Amino acid sequence: MKNINKIKFKIEKIEKLLEEVKSELDIFEEDTKKKKSNKSEIIPDRKELISEYNNLYQNFLSGNSDIISSFFTNKSIKYLKEFCRVNNVSIDSTKQSKAKIKNEIIRWFQQRKAISKRNK
Repeated sequence: MKNINKIKFKIEKIEKLLEEVKSELDIFEEDTKKKKSNKSEIIPDRKELISEYNNLYQNFLSGNSDIISSFFTNKSIKYLKEFCRVNNVSIDSTKQSKAKIKNEIIRWFQQRKAISKRNK
C-alpha cells in the first residue's frame, strides 16, 4: 500500500510539473507570434512615406484630427520610427510610444505652419 501511495504522489508531482511546462510553452508561443507579426510588417518605400507625411500635414492644416489620430493608432512603432527618419523628424530616444511620436510630429507640423505664415 505504501508503494502505491508513493507512486501516486510521484504521478501528481509529474502532472503539476507538466502543467507548469505547458503554461510556459504557451507564453513562449505567444511571444513568438508577436515577434513574427512585427517582422512581417512591410514598410513602404521612401517616396510613399514622404507622400504620407505630406498628406498628414494637409489634414493637419484642414483640421482633420481624426485622420491624424487614426494614422498613429493603426501604425506600429517600427513603422512610425521609419516614417520619422525618412521625413527628417528627429525623435528623442526616450519618445518611443505612439502617443509621444504623434505629439512630436504634431509639434513639427505646428512649427512648419508658423514658419509658412511668416514667409507669406
